[in-house]
Amino acid sequence: MHLRKSQPILLAGEWRPANAIGTIHAVNPMTKEVIDIEYPISSMKDIEVALGEASKASEQLLRIHPDQIGDFLECYAELIEKRRIELVEMAFEETALPKEPRLKDIEIPRTTDQLRQAAAAAKEGSWKIPTIDTKMNIRSIFAPLGGAVVVF
Repeated sequence: MHLRKSQPILLAGEWRPANAIGTIHAVNPMTKEVIDIEYPISSMKDIEVALGEASKASEQLLRIHPDQIGDFLECYAELIEKRRIELVEMAFEETALPKEPRLKDIEIPRTTDQLRQAAAAAKEGSWKIPTIDTKMNIRSIFAPLGGAVVVF
């Protein structure tokens, strides 16, 4: 099998080759065959750039109007739906989960619904109204974390 060129990474707003320290390949769990795509394992250099860019982005996000954030999330949901067939095929090849109903009728709609709920919450804004429980002497408010969150 001839593997395709290693997938690029999105870093600092641009798709580019990774400063890879290696590569990995997904395996089709049904056939046990290597999927014809190679993914890079990024170096610390790429990770440091990503963290720096995430920090900048989180600061910029605090200055964006909630309606604009909501519009972005709604657009993202629409784009997922437009590529539903392609995404279902890709997820099936990598996970062997049933295309129907699991991927097509459960996973895609759940993802797009969550994006639309987040869009509505961003636009509506009641989630950030302070709550004061005088009986328990608890005061709380939901607010942005104020910085990037990284999940490994």
